Amino acid sequence: MRYRILSPIFDGSSRYEAGQIVDMPSSFVPPGCVEPLDAEATQAFFDAGPQPLGLVRQQWDDLILTRYPSVYWRLVNATENLWALTGRGSDLGVVKATRPMELP
Repeated sequence: MRYRILSPIFDGSSRYEAGQIVDMPSSFVPPGCVEPLDAEATQAFFDAGPQPLGLVRQQWDDLILTRYPSVYWRLVNATENLWALTGRGSDLGVVKATRPMELP
């Protein structure tokens, strides 16, 4: 599963910086601050459920974020709290958010 990191994360053994493109094992549960780059990663991102994106920012000169993510969660029904993915994940359907979608 291939992801672009959108803000720094730590997976328990390694730290990844914003802008890095990484291959993760199939056991990786993607947080909201990554962009899935292949079909398997997109399915895992969908299966993890709606999550807030968080801050997307460039932190280092040698790791450049040149574009906004094309796959992210968007609200499709505010009354029922239903969310869907954009981009390559748009055909996966809608799901109900089970956690707050606003940042603390």
